[in-house]
Amino acid sequence: MIAERSTSNGSDSEALVVSVGVIFFRDDTFRSAMTHNQTTILARFFLCFLLVKCMTVSAETPSQDQVAIKKGLKYLQESGEKWKNQRGCVSCHQIPPMVWAMSLAKSEGYDQFESSGLSVSQWIDWSTKVVNFVKPEQKETCNETETMTANLDTMAGLLLAIPSGDSDGWRDRFARHLVTKQSADGTWNPCGQLPAQGIPVDETRLATTLWVSISLEREQKEYDRSPINKLIESQDSPETLEVLSLKLLLSESFPSVNREATLQQILDSQNSDGGWGWKLGEPSDALGTGFAVYAISAKSDSSKNGKAILDAKAWLISTQQDDGKWLVPGTKRSANGRTTQTANDWGTAWAMIALLQKVDGGDPRQVE
Repeated sequence: MIAERSTSNGSDSEALVVSVGVIFFRDDTFRSAMTHNQTTILARFFLCFLLVKCMTVSAETPSQDQVAIKKGLKYLQESGEKWKNQRGCVSCHQIPPMVWAMSLAKSEGYDQFESSGLSVSQWIDWSTKVVNFVKPEQKETCNETETMTANLDTMAGLLLAIPSGDSDGWRDRFARHLVTKQSADGTWNPCGQLPAQGIPVDETRLATTLWVSISLEREQKEYDRSPINKLIESQDSPETLEVLSLKLLLSESFPSVNREATLQQILDSQNSDGGWGWKLGEPSDALGTGFAVYAISAKSDSSKNGKAILDAKAWLISTQQDDGKWLVPGTKRSANGRTTQTANDWGTAWAMIALLQKVDGGDPRQVE
């Protein structure tokens, strides 16, 4: 009741000020009864009042980005809890990118999703327990070392998704295990169903290797970079925007990556609608668009490439479904271009990460 009365009184006061302001500016007789100084003071007061009111209304009106982010977070929360309740395990495509999007959103002040489900800290606590990498019926016999080896992509994803801090030791344990599992040829084995993707197995292996490399760079762990540098050099024409984005993200760590050329290749592959496809040259989807926006934002001057980022965000906003998700074709060969639940969730998380990226210097499209 106190809040209601306060709101009501505030509205009445504002209405009174507006009414007096209308009389002041429209009634010559009203102004003629006042001195010049009084007229000047009142005019300035009413103009300041209107300016503040306009700024307040603008601040209270959510942008299209904010509306899309809130819808997307609600979808991810509901879909994530459904996955957890039905499957009971941490999937490399479902949970790490979801936690990444939620953690990033919370750091930007979006925390409304926590009031209706698990909090970010609860998701982190659950997803970083190795026993939760396996299905419920496998938990009793779970061998932690073997399970970690079978979930290299998941561990790399969680290391990147979760901000550094108090990690109860899991962060260092994950990173150290990743280092020990680097193969003699310098790569890491893609796990789970990743080898079933509709691209050459060598590219899937390269993608996993680059994701792991990024996570180890972040954790400042030493690993053998030399064979990876040669591998990148030998696979200079990837089929996916994912690998191209990963190369840009690692451009400071591997001499074989030409940062400017890789950045330009990503920019040149942007579709006319503003998005990117996961596979280069294919129609736009949220997954490819998310990878591209994140890489461009992280490794280039966003004020120079702001148009590409904002065009991508506009495409994402225009293609979001009413329930908050994005429809994304499955990456497995068996999907044959059809959308899948896993791809939808994976792509939606990356759409959230993209929408949360900032562009320095305002909207460059306004000065074209």
